[in-house]
Amino acid sequence: MADASTHQRPLGQQMLRGIGIFQVIAALPTMVILGGCAYAQLFYSYERFYFFVADALNALLAAAIIFIVYIQRKAALTPLLTLLFESLKSVFATAMWVWLILDAAFGPWKEWYGARPGDVERRVDRAALAVVLLLILFYPPLVYSFYMWDLEAKKAGRDRGAGAGMEEGGEGRERSERTPLLAGRE
Repeated sequence: MADASTHQRPLGQQMLRGIGIFQVIAALPTMVILGGCAYAQLFYSYERFYFFVADALNALLAAAIIFIVYIQRKAALTPLLTLLFESLKSVFATAMWVWLILDAAFGPWKEWYGARPGDVERRVDRAALAVVLLLILFYPPLVYSFYMWDLEAKKAGRDRGAGAGMEEGGEGRERSERTPLLAGRE
């Protein structure tokens, strides 16, 4: 017998919660490592300002993903809010991935001593592999939450549309397009 504290959720919502755990597992090291690098660069400013900005912004994007997952786990959300949160997480993860690709291709690291020919291609190839995380962890929940929101919107439209042709008196007569607006009122 189920305990009163046990929450029964539909399978889709439970899957979204489970994927959220893996999203946190992917975002947490990024937040900790890049946040630590940004913090260290506050005190040791021998690096370029670009590295501080890149590390700090990517750490904040990862922290935002973790915060959204936390909110999703603690709150009862409507399908619209779920869609909004999944959209935000996907946008943040995509922004981090685009930054990673652009940094690998055009970043100032190429000017370092010891940079060899072919380093750009190898870094871009490795950064491009990060798209696997997007395709597995971030985009499927977004598609599912859109599907659930659309399903609820269609259901709500049917519920609202069921009484649209009825008159206020509840007589059940359908109004056609040619019926005068004040027909049947005394």
